[in-house]
Amino acid sequence: MLKRLRNKRGISPLIATVLLIGLVMVLGLIFFLFVKKQISAQTEKVDCGAQEQITVDVAAECEINDGTTTVKLSNLGKETIDGLRIVCTQSNDELTSPPPTLINCKEGEDCPVSYNLECKNVEVLPGVVKEDNKGNPRFVLCTDKSIQVQCS
Repeated sequence: MLKRLRNKRGISPLIATVLLIGLVMVLGLIFFLFVKKQISAQTEKVDCGAQEQITVDVAAECEINDGTTTVKLSNLGKETIDGLRIVCTQSNDELTSPPPTLINCKEGEDCPVSYNLECKNVEVLPGVVKEDNKGNPRFVLCTDKSIQVQCS
């Protein structure tokens, strides 16, 4: 019985090589799909389109009162600002980014937005709603129109 177990050999080197190559290909495919999803998500955030880049123009002010940061967005452009995203730098240099806030800030309006954060400065990213290829509306941040504002 012992002699019989010793005569058993492992898997063939050819089969082992094929299994290793298959495993590497599967892992490579999983990595590729993950990276592709990350890149497409980033692309959707920055592509405002030529028309929006021309007509979106904003100014912002920032004020702190009792631990609440109020950002006043002024729409100077010809496009309605449908929302904004704030990136807050806190006093300990920690970055915080609350989810996008939907607003309806028409041309020439001032739109205040308050957050329960105490920020020493903020980056304001205005956003517009655009239709995708299928005609579905989606919120797009115009990162090329971002503004850095120091809070007082």
